[in-house]
Formats: sequence, structure tokens, C-alpha cells
Amino acid sequence: MTDASERSITPHDVGSTKKTDASKDKQRVPTLPPSFPRKGYVIWFHAHARYLGYAWDEEQREIQRAHVPDPDHAIYFDTFAEAMVATERLFSPYYILHSPKPGANPKLVR
Repeated sequence: MTDASERSITPHDVGSTKKTDASKDKQRVPTLPPSFPRKGYVIWFHAHARYLGYAWDEEQREIQRAHVPDPDHAIYFDTFAEAMVATERLFSPYYILHSPKPGANPKLVR
């Protein structure tokens, strides 16, 4: 009996163990949103084109954090540290963007 490592394959279709990941500078970053209505740090779920914000939960009958479709309803954090703490329990892939002033082009921070 042999295991996956002896057959030089990686279990669960992860890919070949011989190949390395692309370097950081060659990885493709999604096109950033053009601008934000306020200044601050925003959590952007690029795969879903949504932001971390607040929305009314009819079932719970309260406002809760949720994925929101537009930056007008996103949460704008004052500091990068506050944004990082807010990402602690997120499962979706995200980026943290920073808008230095209203209407400015956001910058990818993380």
C-alpha cells in the first residue's frame, strides 16, 4: 500500500507538489472600485463585488453587519487596525482598501 506522497500526487486535487506559487508581484489584483464617497478603510469582498457594511435583518429584527452592494452603505473605519479587527471572523476572501478623502481613488492596503 502506498500513500499519495509516494505516488508524487497531492491528495484532494490540490495540484502538483513540484510547482510553486506565482510570485507576489505576478499575482493578479482585481480592478479596484473607482472612488468612495467618504474617507477611511473599507473591507471589500472582491469575489462578490460587495463591501462590509450594515443591513437590516428582518428575521432578527435588528441591524447587523452584512455584505452590502455599494460603497455608500459600507463601514468606513478610521484606522487600519480597526479594519483588521473587523476581519477577524470573515470567511470570504477580502481586501482592505483605503480612501484618503471623499471621491479619491482607493488604494489597496492589504
